[in-house]
Amino acid sequence: MIQQSRGFQEPFVRQITFFLQNKVGELADVLRHLSRDEIVIHALSVFDSVDYAVIRMVVDKTDQAISILAGSGVNVSENMTIAVEVPDEGSSIRDVTRALLSGEINLHYMYPMISRPNDRGVLLIRIDDPDLGVEILEKRGFTLVGHGELMDDSDESESGAW
Repeated sequence: MIQQSRGFQEPFVRQITFFLQNKVGELADVLRHLSRDEIVIHALSVFDSVDYAVIRMVVDKTDQAISILAGSGVNVSENMTIAVEVPDEGSSIRDVTRALLSGEINLHYMYPMISRPNDRGVLLIRIDDPDLGVEILEKRGFTLVGHGELMDDSDESESGAW
């Protein structure tokens, strides 16, 4: 089963989420399949429990990754996150969270992006009110990264597809 958050435009980033059994080699198998199809993983978060792990991932070719995972019997959902550049200064994460707090926005989770678009660190953030969060962050001078910036220029098949 695939749940997709269609209709979102930049500056949002598409994120896929799925469960894996908490067994040795499960994640390695997924990563091997994705790399075989030259899918670039820009961010990865693993939250484990006794039996299962929740995997959150941002890739360059989201539709293709979903197809590969679903074809392997993995239930995949898609949602959008906000990707915000953080300055290299020590208080930058605190400044992002304070900005969101000023709008009384609940932060569900955040994790860093592995790649560094524009040679800057990036935080992926999932919040209650993404539209308000974007508005607040932009008013506070933060730079947001859209999914289009994570894709290879030669692969435009997914830009604007959602």
